[in-house]
Amino acid sequence: MSFYAISGLINGITATLVGIYVFTRDIKNRKYQTYGLFCLSLSVWSFGYFFWQVSQNGAYALLWSRVLMTGAIFIPITNFHHIIEFLNWPSRKKRWIRLGYALCLLFLLLNLFPPFFIRGISPRPGFRFWPDPGPAFYAYLIFYFYCVGHFTYLLVRESRIATGIRQNQLKYLIFALGLGYIGGSTNFPLWYEIRFEPYGNLLVSAY
Repeated sequence: MSFYAISGLINGITATLVGIYVFTRDIKNRKYQTYGLFCLSLSVWSFGYFFWQVSQNGAYALLWSRVLMTGAIFIPITNFHHIIEFLNWPSRKKRWIRLGYALCLLFLLLNLFPPFFIRGISPRPGFRFWPDPGPAFYAYLIFYFYCVGHFTYLLVRESRIATGIRQNQLKYLIFALGLGYIGGSTNFPLWYEIRFEPYGNLLVSAY
């Protein structure tokens, strides 16, 4: 079993356990609900990643690539939603959150039908099967990095005016998010045949 398959399995188990632990602490609290959704998205991506890496033929690799992208599509918006709840700003960003989920549903629909999101599977250095991006994947990347940039900006801005424990919480969150998203983003170069392997995967579990 490869390092990448193991990293997907570890990320999936970690996200599932942490998500269940946090969500069940207070299932009526929006902060815990949105964090649970975020962890669910991470779990789908991670377990899909594992089964993709252990696939023995292109058909199964393509299937699991679509499964992992189902999770990946919702990672940025569920994380954004959680951070908005954490900052106690839900009414200020309600329209944007609704638009974000609507875009994710559109991406999900496109992910089901080739060649819009994933055109197919082809080899990459070190990998027998790697997904090839369709035209909608470019739009997803713009959405992904916009969400990450937006909520990072909001957290940094809030940390500058916060004090005490709240400020420490925000600093830890910014640092941890940086680890997770830098690690997860190391998967993108190979989509465009840039020889850079996703060694940062386990940073997702560190987050």
